[in-house]
Amino acid sequence: MDLAGGWGDFLSHFQELIAVEPDPLVADQLRLNHPRVILQITSVEQCTQEAASVDLVTVAAPLYGADLAHVMDNVLRWLGPAGILAIWARGILRTPTALTSITAQEFADRWNRFRDPRPDLAESPDHARRAAKRFTILEECIVPHILWLSPHEFVDFWRTTSYASAYARELAVPDAYWRDLESRYSLAWPRTKIPVDFSPWLLLARKE
Repeated sequence: MDLAGGWGDFLSHFQELIAVEPDPLVADQLRLNHPRVILQITSVEQCTQEAASVDLVTVAAPLYGADLAHVMDNVLRWLGPAGILAIWARGILRTPTALTSITAQEFADRWNRFRDPRPDLAESPDHARRAAKRFTILEECIVPHILWLSPHEFVDFWRTTSYASAYARELAVPDAYWRDLESRYSLAWPRTKIPVDFSPWLLLARKE
């Protein structure tokens, strides 16, 4: 049972996958891309599932903005004996120093006023440990995940974020801003690809 996203990765390992997705548009896309996934179009707090009916529940970040205590009550009820809870978050995105300074300046000058501060707390391992306090923690680790992106692809990543895209929407010519940012990245890293470290941390816990 997946409360986190990234559904396709599980399909080769489990006979049945249940995804909880409150956004009907995202659910439609999921249904199109992964027709095997069983969808519950609802919030994680309102999700219903038979007791002791799942072997694994995945949670992202872990669910900032949700009633976490209520969600964990549900998870304990849904998991079968010795069922596994996996909590993960991306953590801090890392790039070469020259690019990190450019990105930090964008946050300071432009993006921070559009950011929701809650993910900063929710994406910390300490928050995950508190969420899993009624479970037996089995392992905590960093999962290496480095992507090599062109400057254009790296800017496209920022365009998908809520805060950078919100800033750009205020501009008369948003595309000019993105082109300028891409140019600054290219000058700071005059190579074809940028190593971007998206490595998430992962906490695995077992139902007691």
